[in-house]
Amino acid sequence: GNTAGNLNNGGFFCESDGRVYFANAYDSNTLYSMNSDGTDIRKLNNSPVSSINAAGKYLYYSMTSGSKTSGGDGLGYMMQTSGIYRSNLKGKSVVNLDRCHTVSMQLCGSYEKYDNKAGTSLDKIRIDKKDKQTVANEIINPNCYVNGKIYYPGTSKDHYLHALDIATDTDTVIWKNNIWNPIVQDGYVYYMDIKSFDLGGDAIKGAPVGGFYGVGEYKDDKNYA
Repeated sequence: GNTAGNLNNGGFFCESDGRVYFANAYDSNTLYSMNSDGTDIRKLNNSPVSSINAAGKYLYYSMTSGSKTSGGDGLGYMMQTSGIYRSNLKGKSVVNLDRCHTVSMQLCGSYEKYDNKAGTSLDKIRIDKKDKQTVANEIINPNCYVNGKIYYPGTSKDHYLHALDIATDTDTVIWKNNIWNPIVQDGYVYYMDIKSFDLGGDAIKGAPVGGFYGVGEYKDDKNYA
């Protein structure tokens, strides 16, 4: 997959096995790769990408609509609509998993979890392009995925820290405090503290302010990672 910090900032970079895959800002955010020391830079496709994830022999990413070729093979292979895609590590053998607009996307086990562009739902689709489902009809940021759970801030009813178990799609409130963009690492959660907010129905109208804060260890609790 990718780290929550990278994905919360667009997922324009992803490192796997000493190779960095990135959306090149100097070439319309098209997909490139290079060694971690900056050598052996290669262009992999011709379309803007984001939410880059890497796992095993494959890359997964969101591709923005456009008229350029996406790197697929065959006559007339043109990318006209946005969607979620899979390719090999060289950017070849491109497969469209779902034609959709996404806000964010994370690889969770054998599924891609993604926030609908309209901000109305969290959806999932298996990496073999099967079993597409809507997980929840609310805004859920899937970027922070750790040990089988997605940690995210509530939006429709609260701004608490939630954990969504991807095996059962069940939700648990972890900590009742107003947070944004959580990152879970080594038994701690780091987050942006929301000082001012207004739920205003189902939409967030406030803005996160302040810095990063540690909640404390919770690794011994069965509800946590």
